[in-house]
Amino acid sequence: MRVLIVSAVFALASSAKVTWQPNTNFNIPSNFADGKLPCSKETVIFPETIQGSVRIQGDTAAQEFILPETGDIMLDGTLFIGANDKDQCSEGNKYFIDKTVSSWADPDVWSSPLYNEATPDAERVPCIGDTVAFPVNTTFAIKLPELTQTVKKVIVSGVKYTLYSLVRHIMQQDDSQQFYVNSNRGIGIRIKEDGCRSPIKGCPCQEYPLKIECDLKFCPVPQCLYPIKPIGFCCKICGGAISFEREQNFNLMEFKDVVERVVASYNDDNIVYHIGIVEGNKVQLVVTEKYEYKGQSAMVAHDVNGQILKGWSSGVQSVSLSGGPLSDANYGLKIAFSMLFVVISVFGVLYAYYYKIPTPRLHLPTMPSFGRGSTAGLLSRFDRRTESIVSLTRRDSTVTVASSAGVGTAFRNPLYSLKRGRVEVVESEVDNDNM
Repeated sequence: MRVLIVSAVFALASSAKVTWQPNTNFNIPSNFADGKLPCSKETVIFPETIQGSVRIQGDTAAQEFILPETGDIMLDGTLFIGANDKDQCSEGNKYFIDKTVSSWADPDVWSSPLYNEATPDAERVPCIGDTVAFPVNTTFAIKLPELTQTVKKVIVSGVKYTLYSLVRHIMQQDDSQQFYVNSNRGIGIRIKEDGCRSPIKGCPCQEYPLKIECDLKFCPVPQCLYPIKPIGFCCKICGGAISFEREQNFNLMEFKDVVERVVASYNDDNIVYHIGIVEGNKVQLVVTEKYEYKGQSAMVAHDVNGQILKGWSSGVQSVSLSGGPLSDANYGLKIAFSMLFVVISVFGVLYAYYYKIPTPRLHLPTMPSFGRGSTAGLLSRFDRRTESIVSLTRRDSTVTVASSAGVGTAFRNPLYSLKRGRVEVVESEVDNDNM
């Protein structure tokens, strides 16, 4: 049974496939031609074809959006169309570039079925024992790592490379360069078939961890009180994190069983966790929630910490727990203000009754007529916001992006290449004078 457990852990630690994908996040300044995010007075112009998916997160505003002919755009937030006069910027065009040059240390260009919301950014890059794959019919260019990274395999467009053949491929690149050597003119990659040498105790992601480029990551606002930032994360999150030093007899699989039993006791599919080896010899557990934060993940981390105190670690350990959801905090604040208002009202009534404050008489003025020509009305007219104009036709763009064959099409914009006038959606102003 022990041999089977060792084999299962070894297979788990060495079977991950990490695939490169373009980082086309809309909320990253480097994805725009001038290196700045658009403002509400600017028109966002996408290239003709987008490789991969563009994800728009958070609150985003622009005067107009000129959509691509083919591509995949995902909205994960609120989109405001129309200029905001309060923005301190000028009108103009903002060109989104479908760049294909990325860095090995960019956590958002790698994807794996083993990643979840609790996986640190420092472990969202290829780790020891991982198979690195660059998809077929995909145009890419990547800056190779500055520190040596050990991986199990490297597959480019379906072709498996050894270290020797990969070096030869890099040295013989033509104008369509795919790999850029590091500052030491090296490739920074070591290919070894074996993965973690001590799967029972666990291994760090890499022997020489990279400095993750957190400036290339968009951080949403955490929806909880007192968000935490575990080791290896670029952004603050909601949930719980525990870290402690590994002892000589530490068993990763047994610890994982403890965590899974605690998670299972909550019977909540929204809870996810990640166990990793960080900063040399530390074990870190991160627990968070996939969708709406309800506070269950922080409770799971608290319960697991109680199990650790029973014998898993005799050394110093660190525990970070976020507070409750912001929605609950706002609800409690509303209740507090409501109760304060009730108390003040009660004391006001008692004070008026005790001191016999006379009730004032209310004299109503003669109500004027509300005709079209009346200027003395008590009601004022509410001006509606100016209409919004959305253009789906493409303007002439100086940005040229090479498109590759085989790119999946999520939609095709039939209005993209129209040369006749622009398609406008105009909202007529409602005359409220007859109200």
